[in-house]
Amino acid sequence: MASKMVAEVALENNSQQDVACTVAGCVKEVTVRAGGTARVYVWCDSGQDGVRVKGTVRVVRVKRANDSMCDLIYRANCSAVGARANSEVMKELAMFEGPDEVEYLNESGNFLGAKGAVAFVRTVAAFQNIRMVNLTQIGMDEAACVEILGKWQSLRHLHTIILDKNDLYESGGTALLKFLKSSKVTTLSLRDTNVSRYVAERVRTVLEKNSSSSPFPVVPDYETIDLEA
Repeated sequence: MASKMVAEVALENNSQQDVACTVAGCVKEVTVRAGGTARVYVWCDSGQDGVRVKGTVRVVRVKRANDSMCDLIYRANCSAVGARANSEVMKELAMFEGPDEVEYLNESGNFLGAKGAVAFVRTVAAFQNIRMVNLTQIGMDEAACVEILGKWQSLRHLHTIILDKNDLYESGGTALLKFLKSSKVTTLSLRDTNVSRYVAERVRTVLEKNSSSSPFPVVPDYETIDLEA
């Protein structure tokens, strides 16, 4: 089996038109200008044969990069939403070479802000083996909950999410409820999030249903919902 690596890939477009292409292992579509070149980073098998491109461009160079692919994904998402990349997040993500290595992330108390939280949620969507995410008191709001609904549906190993001490309100709670119904999540902690008792009760019901049919254990260290808030 070929080993995986973070690769810096140079693409060349010899046509007279701009070409949009997708590169396996890259976080977004790439546009290569007419007669020009572009550089992308991908998580792929070692060697040029491991780079797969869909589009009428040519791979002219592949070399191993020193960066963590997880860190590159995070920084790209921060740039896309206009958020400053958080140094502590980058430090944590740099410990993983590739997205498939990430199983647990703990950003508790690491303030990201509303835009930064959206960028982080989009980043986590690339980690298909993620099991638990702790986002306690990071400054996220309902916008990040909507991102979870739209981006985390494919995370089939994810069983625990901790969102304590963030102002999510009713719209955030409702988005999370919709997400839970199509997920395998068995533990969701929402202490001090301004989610109403009504939505919290519905969330608890869905979590109980997920738990009854899930191979994942319910994590006992966290209360599922704080109904006193």
